[in-house]
Amino acid sequence: MKKILKILLVVVLIAAVASGWFLYNNRDYIKALLLAGKTSGEEISATIGESERKTVQTLGKYIPIREYSEPNGEYRGLESEKESVENIKNAIDYDSLDEIQVEIAKYILRLYELKSKYLGEAEALIQKAKDEFYALPQEEWTTDNRTRIILKHSKDAYSALAQCDSEVNNICNDLEKYLKDNNADTSIVKEIKKAYEEEKTLKKAFYMKKYIGE
Repeated sequence: MKKILKILLVVVLIAAVASGWFLYNNRDYIKALLLAGKTSGEEISATIGESERKTVQTLGKYIPIREYSEPNGEYRGLESEKESVENIKNAIDYDSLDEIQVEIAKYILRLYELKSKYLGEAEALIQKAKDEFYALPQEEWTTDNRTRIILKHSKDAYSALAQCDSEVNNICNDLEKYLKDNNADTSIVKEIKKAYEEEKTLKKAFYMKKYIGE
């Protein structure tokens, strides 16, 4: 596992040195690779849980949130994301929302549902890569072939991530415009973007660890 992570890291770093564009546009990918290479899956899972708690606490500064029920057990990818969507829906105190908070809650729920949607796509890509690898004759289950297949499917992963980034950015822009139009505090938008970037790096590391570790 560590050998494959090191191979992937070397490939990425060579590309980074060769292209300043790659380095600038894939900082979170490099951070995720480094994190996956030096941190256990359990630690990454725990950090994702801490990040989720911090995000909910932050959201509680802008809309009333009742006690939030965290997803059961360790982070499990899409399964945990789906639980998070339902849990945040149940945690929002809708009876206490004012007109602006109602709109903020709608945007927040859209973001949670968006994360779940793209995590589903990520897991489908991982399964596709796994199926391709294990369809090879067993004598070809080598590190080279595994790395080749991972890199082959990276293009689709980048495309899905870029689409997710774009949609998150659009939601944040729409929310910021609504708040400005209503002379409301826009600081939640910055908080949302910060939380999204942090979670993105952690969840990339989670999937790298989960896939390469099998």
